[in-house]
Amino acid sequence: MSVMQSLKRRLAASPLTRAVAMVAGGSALAQALVVLTSPVITRVYSPEDMGVYALYTAVLAILSSAVCLRYELAVPIARTVEGSANLTAVSALVAAVISGLAWAALWLLRRLNPGGLAAAIPEEMVWFFPLTLLALGILQAAGGWATRQQAFGRMTRSRMVESAVTVGLQIGLGALGGGALGLVAGRAAGYGAGALVLMGRERGAQVSLLRLLSLREMWAGAVRFRRFPLLAAGAGLLNSGGLQVAQLLLGVFYGTQVAGWYALGQRMVDAPMMLVGQAVSQVYAAEVARLAREEPGSIRPLFKQLAWRLLLVGTPPILFLGAFGPQLFSFVFGPEWREAGMYTQVLVVMMLAKFVVVPLSYTLDALERQDLQLCWDAGRLVLALGALLAARGLGAPPEVAVAMYGGAMTASYLALYGVMLLAVSRPGGQRQGGLGSAPGS
Repeated sequence: MSVMQSLKRRLAASPLTRAVAMVAGGSALAQALVVLTSPVITRVYSPEDMGVYALYTAVLAILSSAVCLRYELAVPIARTVEGSANLTAVSALVAAVISGLAWAALWLLRRLNPGGLAAAIPEEMVWFFPLTLLALGILQAAGGWATRQQAFGRMTRSRMVESAVTVGLQIGLGALGGGALGLVAGRAAGYGAGALVLMGRERGAQVSLLRLLSLREMWAGAVRFRRFPLLAAGAGLLNSGGLQVAQLLLGVFYGTQVAGWYALGQRMVDAPMMLVGQAVSQVYAAEVARLAREEPGSIRPLFKQLAWRLLLVGTPPILFLGAFGPQLFSFVFGPEWREAGMYTQVLVVMMLAKFVVVPLSYTLDALERQDLQLCWDAGRLVLALGALLAARGLGAPPEVAVAMYGGAMTASYLALYGVMLLAVSRPGGQRQGGLGSAPGS
């Protein structure tokens, strides 16, 4: 039997691989909607509309990374089902509080400086922002609960509904002349619809979350996993900042048209390339959480195996995009979007590194090494900011600024892989005391 045949046989028999295939299959349909409808989106919205939307979603992404204070990441690794259920409720309550604070802050800013803020952001977008943030927070909390239960079917349905509602409303509102507001409204509705599906109850033996809740258990869970808000939340903000800083600064330095080109390029690459990556990430999170509780020594082989497979899967499409990016974007989306293809062309190495490393990034959370994650996120943000500010200081054109940013990000992803590999190579795979240690370990 050949090596490839042996590998295929092992993959077919692997429950983890079957779960990945199921999630990937559903996610493929969801991502296909994004990809297939994008030529329509680019013809009902201008690059400037896409740029405004990109800046809006960049700020949303930064705040949403800590909207639950990262308690949703602790849901799958709680030792009991009751603990997971109560952490889910904690996550949702925290999201509600933070969304309310976001609304209060925006209302206060409009009162203090109505002319400046109103001129930059329409009032309707200010009202949509906290609602979208809340919907995304609930989506994250419910996602943690579904991951603990390994309810991959429900997770897949949620993703499909989210994509369908988002693109459907965005196209419809764009055709009616909704401008950037149409993109914002579609995104908010998509998150809300996805959250409703994810909060649904499976037939049969599915545990009812509400019946497991108690204020005492919620408080105990919040205290037990306080490392997540104290360390992981800050890491999440730094992580999102590192990812979104290019979008924000390109818009500030070079205008919304450049921001729109960059946003479309990232959207089109992330959709197909992260299809497999997101499926692996969801299933890997459930599996590594189980291993962290039961077999910490088995995490390292799984980590290395999945990294190698992701590299093999991601290389061919990335090389194709690097060769034909501008021509492809011009043909599919229209001549005015050729620059988006140029931006993706100079980011191909970064994209491959991201595709391999990001799906495995839950490793440090499962091992409760948020300290390492925090240090890496801070370093990545410094590198990204330094590259973009240096490009601005040198008077570089936007494509050079994007290339410098891509180099910095590639270095950061390689560093993260090294940090995670060292973490899973330690005896026991986690910090002293492990997941079963006393609170505050």
